[in-house]
Amino acid sequence: MINHATIAQLHTDMHFSTLNVAHITPEILAPILEQILAYPEVTLVQSFTSFEQRPILHLRMGTGPVKILMWSQMHGDESTATAALMDFIHLLCRQTECNFNDWQTRFTIDIVPMLNPDGAAKHTRVNAQFIDINRDALVLQSPEGRVLQHLVSSLQPDLALNLHDQNAYHGISERQHTSTIAMLAPVADHAKHITPVRKQAMQLICSAQKVLREYIPNHVARFDDTFSPRSFGDNIVSQGVSTILIESGTFINDPHRQVARKMNVLTYFTLLDALLHNKYEHYTIEDYFAIPEHQDDVYVDLKLTDLLIANTAHPFTIDITINVDKHGNTNIEHLGDCHTVKGFKELSLSGYQLISDYQDLQPDSTANLIFVSPSGLHITINELLST
Repeated sequence: MINHATIAQLHTDMHFSTLNVAHITPEILAPILEQILAYPEVTLVQSFTSFEQRPILHLRMGTGPVKILMWSQMHGDESTATAALMDFIHLLCRQTECNFNDWQTRFTIDIVPMLNPDGAAKHTRVNAQFIDINRDALVLQSPEGRVLQHLVSSLQPDLALNLHDQNAYHGISERQHTSTIAMLAPVADHAKHITPVRKQAMQLICSAQKVLREYIPNHVARFDDTFSPRSFGDNIVSQGVSTILIESGTFINDPHRQVARKMNVLTYFTLLDALLHNKYEHYTIEDYFAIPEHQDDVYVDLKLTDLLIANTAHPFTIDITINVDKHGNTNIEHLGDCHTVKGFKELSLSGYQLISDYQDLQPDSTANLIFVSPSGLHITINELLST
């Protein structure tokens, strides 16, 4: 049996610190892969190529009858699970310390740590063809999509783990907490039928979220299950494979999603343990739907309240919310009453005034705003973000 506290501590002590970054490129990953491939438990099965001829590595661990397929960075700018997979392999190869000694004869684990190396190199969601690989499950126009479908068809896994990052601003609205981990048992049709493989995924998710709630209570969510036939998760379920989507999100004061990274590792070990000892079959469909659903736009990067707009014919007070994109640009999201929106940083501007042109206050516009404090000090949005 796995001791989750032991796994959590081992991860703290032994994770790859060079992957504590906002974005993992092929160059950053390469030395870690070299170290991983030196482990006798890890085999390089084959190397495929991306549209721009970068390698897409297919790793394998174990020789057991239960087959698991895991892939990360299908979207090139979503790398949290890539780091988690490297940590997972590293810890799994330290099986004595993990007290998980029989996994090699019980599981065959196939891993693609970076499915979209071209997008990872350019920090883009899409591949070099500008195709969203996760919307290419039907036509298979991308070489990366063809690689994934080939692996699903040839391996015929018992469980597929589709690993992504979610929008940083997703939350659990009724509790106003960040959605640090959101999981989904994808559907195979518009009617959202609960097939045997989907039910198994639901039960496994329940097993995982029970463990995660001990570490991040109120930060585990259920992802939206709208049917998307072009998406690989839904498509793989329709091929009869139990599939789990794991979306890594933010945690307070954790810009590089290292909390989600650790929770991913705990989830992978929990799923193996649940499969090994049938520790999931008692969970019900009702247990799955009792997991709170994630919500869009619960959080923003900066929430400013009580700002006086005096340079108009009729002065008034408003709230403003600001987000920062991956290029560092500040953008206005909402104006007016924002009391239901949570900010990673929240500041009251009571006593401040806007001295920029009020016409600059447009939603979806760049937040090039300047304020004056009660003491007469001029201050910009970037200065407020850094305070």
